[in-house]
Amino acid sequence: DWAFEQRRAAEKEIRKIQENMAKVGEGLTKLGSAAASRTATDVPRLKEAIPDLFKILRDPDSGLLPIAAEALGRMGVREAIPAMLAMARSDRDSERSAAASALGRLGGTEVVPPLLKLLEDTDGDVGAAAADALAELGVREAAPRIREIVPGFLTRNRFSAKAALCRLGFREGVPALLADPDRCSFLNAVRH
Repeated sequence: DWAFEQRRAAEKEIRKIQENMAKVGEGLTKLGSAAASRTATDVPRLKEAIPDLFKILRDPDSGLLPIAAEALGRMGVREAIPAMLAMARSDRDSERSAAASALGRLGGTEVVPPLLKLLEDTDGDVGAAAADALAELGVREAAPRIREIVPGFLTRNRFSAKAALCRLGFREGVPALLADPDRCSFLNAVRH
C-alpha cells in the first residue's frame, strides 16, 4: 500500500537525521568553546551531518531549526548564511535568536545590517543574541544602538547586552557584570 510505503520511507529518513543529529551533538560537546570556531572541514565526523542540517533548514515546520542553526554556526558553515538571513525574518522568536547567534559565528559584512535590525526585535532574547553576535564580530559601531536598547531589556538580557558592550571594549557594562558573580562566564568579557 502506497501510504504505508511513504510512511516507512519517511521514518527511515527521520532515523537517519536523528542519528546524524546525535553525531552533531556529540561533536559539539567535544569541540568545547575553544574549538567552536573551527570550520566544518576541520571536523570531518561532523561534516557528514551537514546535508541533514540543511534538510532541516528547508522544513519550516521542523522544531529542530534552532538546533540546526546552532550546529551550522558552531561548525562555521558559511554556506548557511543565506538560510540564517532568511531565518532571521521568521515569525518564531527562537528561530530569530538562533539565526542571530549563528550569524555572529559565521561572520561577514553582509550579516551586520540584519543583526542591527534584530537588536530592535520585540523579543529581548533575540535582541540580546544580536548584541552578542555583533560583539562576536567586533562591530564597535553597534555600541550606541546596544546602549539605546539595554534599558528595555529584562534583567537577563540586559546583562547579556552589557557583556556584549564589554566584549566590544566599552567598560560601562563592568559594574553589572561584577554585581552578578554567579555568572562568571561573562566576566571573561571584561578581559577582552
